[in-house]
Amino acid sequence: MPTGTMNYAPLTISFTSTSKGDGLKHNWDFGDGTTSVKPNPTHTFREGAHTVRLTVQNVNGTSTTEAQIIALPAAKDKEIQIEKPYQTKVGNNKFKSPKDKELDEKNPLGNL
Repeated sequence: MPTGTMNYAPLTISFTSTSKGDGLKHNWDFGDGTTSVKPNPTHTFREGAHTVRLTVQNVNGTSTTEAQIIALPAAKDKEIQIEKPYQTKVGNNKFKSPKDKELDEKNPLGNL
């Protein structure tokens, strides 16, 4: 079981139980309302934080472990419209963004 994982949604993870022995019963709770009784399931997470719990049971008792899975929102491209230059000097062109933020040719995205 991973100790913790963070990546972009949808996030698909293959889990592996390292429990050994006869008569093992696995119960995976993926923290999003879905479960599995397979020893080594694969699950796809939507955006959000999920606590995954694995409970393994046999005649000797029960053991539970957990890990935090964070599925980040998909990155969205930032859009910018460059209007015609309002000041023109070779090597010092300046532009304005739609939000009236000053941009320069060396850093055309500014601090958007």
